[in-house]
Amino acid sequence: MLPIHVMAEINRCDASLKPLCSKIDKVVQPSNVLGASIAITQGDGKISYATFNKTPEGKKITPRMKFEVGSITKTFTAARILQLIDEGAFELDTSIAEILPPTEVFFSSKIPGNLTIRNLLSMNAGLYDYVASYRVMSKDLSAFWPLRNMTSGGYFPNDPKVGEHCYGSTNSLLLGLVIDKLNGGNGLTKKPLIRSYRKGLFKQAGLKNTFMGGYQNQFPISSCTNVNYFDTVENVPPKRCANNPDFYLYTGNGKASNDSKTAYLSFAGPAGGMISTSGDIAKWFDWLFTKGPGQKMVESTILIGERRSGDKGFITWLKCGQTPWPYADPKLKKLENGYTIEIATNQYGDKTVKSYGFVGGSLTFNSHVVHLPEYGTSIAILLNNFNVPTESLPFSTTVQLYMIADIIIEHVIHSSNPR
Repeated sequence: MLPIHVMAEINRCDASLKPLCSKIDKVVQPSNVLGASIAITQGDGKISYATFNKTPEGKKITPRMKFEVGSITKTFTAARILQLIDEGAFELDTSIAEILPPTEVFFSSKIPGNLTIRNLLSMNAGLYDYVASYRVMSKDLSAFWPLRNMTSGGYFPNDPKVGEHCYGSTNSLLLGLVIDKLNGGNGLTKKPLIRSYRKGLFKQAGLKNTFMGGYQNQFPISSCTNVNYFDTVENVPPKRCANNPDFYLYTGNGKASNDSKTAYLSFAGPAGGMISTSGDIAKWFDWLFTKGPGQKMVESTILIGERRSGDKGFITWLKCGQTPWPYADPKLKKLENGYTIEIATNQYGDKTVKSYGFVGGSLTFNSHVVHLPEYGTSIAILLNNFNVPTESLPFSTTVQLYMIADIIIEHVIHSSNPR
């Protein structure tokens, strides 16, 4: 018998997206993606939505549901740092050691005096990605992880090689500590850091459904994990559990004594701890590049590689001391790196389009946000995908993020006039 293709359940498809929802459905359905929430802004303040499928408990995915957005958090952290520079708190070439003395933060030796804010923003600080460390991912993540303890606890396996370009969360972790310190914090509590995000970013961009994960009392949101946030959060689509009831996220295969059904997002912090709705993330990038410091984030760029489909040897952001993570892309994209922004120039028919974006992922959530400066359009795609063992990365879901983005971008450029 031939396999039957079951279409995804389209819960919502606003008028401006009607021509696209069936195409997006064909991308969403063949995978283990459990739910998708998509939002588009086009400069007039109006947001269009499309949502697909259900949670494991049978609830339809809606625009109100909040997803982990993973590394998109890094764009918030970088933007707040650039705001603080504009406010005169420090400069791009200020040494990190001037703000975070060795008594507070150290690696296997100490922070080099030539490691600067610019290095961290450009991700050429030569820092190993702490969240890829077995020492981190094998830890019982039900424990609270203060920012200061994450650095002083020795979770950096090697000394920085300043000038070596490689992508990693450690850069944003240290930038978060800078923000915390300049707001009177000591890296041990939630208030200084989140207060700074709220004042400089959330309030200014009109974000009412965006929160930083971690640092608060536990409460269950799904059948397999509890997640803890800075703020009480409702309408979070639960993560899908593996068929094995003994399999738990984050801490291994569920068989070790330190495996837990509970996970804090505090270990991701300013590098990947945000949760939000698709509408807020689209609104965030719209504000970032119209009123916020978005243009400053793309002023200084370096070519970091290409992404290809059908090629196992993808070139991508290198990760210090590790094998590169091969994020696939259905189209060739030459990528440049600004200050924690991915810059791509692509051909859609006879039109050449520049885009600013970022991809995020946690275990079972994947996200992509794109801004098209010539068209005044921002696109957010949030996916709640089937969970995978901690040693695996759902590459297929990353491909789907780019495929969905390409469908929407092609529609935008052929139905709108550039500015």
